[in-house]
Amino acid sequence: MIDKIDLDKVLKESIEIYNRYRAPEAVVEILGIDKDILIAKFSGYFCVTCGVIDWIEDYIYILKDLGVDAQIVKVDYFTEDNYVLVKIRIVRY
Repeated sequence: MIDKIDLDKVLKESIEIYNRYRAPEAVVEILGIDKDILIAKFSGYFCVTCGVIDWIEDYIYILKDLGVDAQIVKVDYFTEDNYVLVKIRIVRY
């Protein structure tokens, strides 16, 4: 079980892991956290309209491997700018 203070460290580690193995095709950055909702931006060379959910789910799996139970709440597609904004609920950490 991760305490509140360590959540920031885990999120930083999750970004480092994700970007190490998926960049430049996909890159994640955390834009903010509001209560239990994490706002993440996924950008890169992936096709925004096809298969982007796989890139997002990869990040969720990394969070789970680090002890954070998370669920995708909403995905907003910005196809002209080639990125997606994702709201992720942190269920348990």
